[in-house]
Amino acid sequence: MAFDQVLAERIREVLSDIGPTREIKMFGGLGVMYRGHMICGLMRHDGLILRLGPEGTAAAIASGQARTFEPMKGKAATGMAVIDDAAAMDDEPLRDWLMQAAAFVQT
Repeated sequence: MAFDQVLAERIREVLSDIGPTREIKMFGGLGVMYRGHMICGLMRHDGLILRLGPEGTAAAIASGQARTFEPMKGKAATGMAVIDDAAAMDDEPLRDWLMQAAAFVQT
């Protein structure tokens, strides 16, 4: 898998606060699951997919920090956004995004 291993380790560290997660191969990268639901995924290179729900995704895109996740060209995945260049993100904003995704998944 061609995803950023350092970013993956940062994500593991943040998400360890919510309890046990499971990692699976997904989107040519890595998916992180919590109780059977995807929290986030790492795509090739350093894109971070976040499951934020429809409202959270709309807010993330409106903020200019994220874009829609289109696993198939022209078909947006409902409730999911992508943060490009997540590997360059400081720890606190990365943690905020991951906790927002984890909170949505826990609902």
